[in-house]
Amino acid sequence: MVCADDVGVATQPSAVTSYVNGLGLDESCYSAALHWFHSRAFKIDEVCWRWGQWLSSQTAAQRLKGQLVYLSDGIKVGKEARKMPGVKGLHQESENVNKPEWIRGHYFSALSLLIGEGKALFAAPIALVAWLRYSTLAEAST
Repeated sequence: MVCADDVGVATQPSAVTSYVNGLGLDESCYSAALHWFHSRAFKIDEVCWRWGQWLSSQTAAQRLKGQLVYLSDGIKVGKEARKMPGVKGLHQESENVNKPEWIRGHYFSALSLLIGEGKALFAAPIALVAWLRYSTLAEAST
């Protein structure tokens, strides 16, 4: 999972547990994962920028009218915990009356570049960002 400051700026750091779970790693990997977040060997925004530059230089990078084709998407992940880092009140845009208008959870968005040849196309991820700037339920109701 890669996060970039130039794609989104978070007001709170995401919890290490969220990344370990998001990557599908076993809890025994938690201690080793702590080193990813304390390293001064690299800056993640620079890693994302260089990765995006390298991807865009590949001949398989798809273009439309001469411009690179970027894809983005976001997802709201509901959480029950109230004291989990980064859990915020999120507004749901849906015409489905069975969905609540507000949920508590995390919002993630991704930016990818369309790569491939012919009909074999896929989205090569550049950055995945956990957005932490949402109003709380209490703030939203005022």
